[in-house]
Amino acid sequence: MDSSTGPTKAKVREYMRNEGRFRVVELQDPKRFEMLVKSAEDQAVRRLATYAQLSGLKVPSTPGEAE
Repeated sequence: MDSSTGPTKAKVREYMRNEGRFRVVELQDPKRFEMLVKSAEDQAVRRLATYAQLSGLKVPSTPGEAE
């Protein structure tokens, strides 16, 4: 799964455009808004990659513990 393109980016930008606090930034300082969107997208992609990696971990059982 390539999370660096597609739904994540569209959802982040859409969310930020619908939030008044970010909409004001977009209207007053478009370059800063783009920087915030890019940062949020990057963080979301990293977070999804971390969750995907964590979901694949196998925790060894201890002796006497039911599997």
